[in-house]
Amino acid sequence: MTARARETAASTDVIALLSAAAELLFRNGETTRRMAVGIERLGATLGIDVAVLPRWDEVTLLVTDATGQRSQTVAATPLGVDMHKVVATNKLIDDICTGRIAADAAQSALLAIQKLPPVSLARFVILTA
Repeated sequence: MTARARETAASTDVIALLSAAAELLFRNGETTRRMAVGIERLGATLGIDVAVLPRWDEVTLLVTDATGQRSQTVAATPLGVDMHKVVATNKLIDDICTGRIAADAAQSALLAIQKLPPVSLARFVILTA
């Protein structure tokens, strides 16, 4: 594999990670600004300049790295509120940015966060009362 092919593969993995994190945050109720700041911070940590452009039903990532510039659009409608998933995703971003978790382990962690059960309605009502 050539150096260019390795860069492209690594960049594709990072973009997939950024996309999955953006989708989780946006879909589960993180504020638009905090989601954008978190994804941009994660991108910078992983060596990619990323601009986040959210719309009602999608998030577009404008990515600039060693292989050039491109965009990645993720379908995500912010209709849910699951702060457990938001907190877990933000913690994962912090852990990657501070070096506590390697980026290659983060994809499986995001999959685990996606599979977290929603908070029960009864618990939600009690906590908001």
